[in-house]
Amino acid sequence: MVISGKSKGKTGEVLRIDLSRSMVFVKDCNVQMRHTKPRRQGESGGIIPQEGAIHFSNVLQLCETCSRGVRKLCEKPAECRYNKKNQ
Repeated sequence: MVISGKSKGKTGEVLRIDLSRSMVFVKDCNVQMRHTKPRRQGESGGIIPQEGAIHFSNVLQLCETCSRGVRKLCEKPAECRYNKKNQ
């Protein structure tokens, strides 16, 4: 679940994670348009939509029971992320 930016409130699956830049790519969130030129003869260019990167701090895990974002609350290492209202 995205908590800030132009995709605020949207949810989607995580496509990939870039640990070196602390960024995450979420499906159908922060969609950017890439303009491509044809590289070979007969190939068509055009505008291709692709997901942009979102910083870790702007994304929360989604709780399945209450459909809300969950912050990290660590009491036991095995149960590191949970919603306090559901416990």
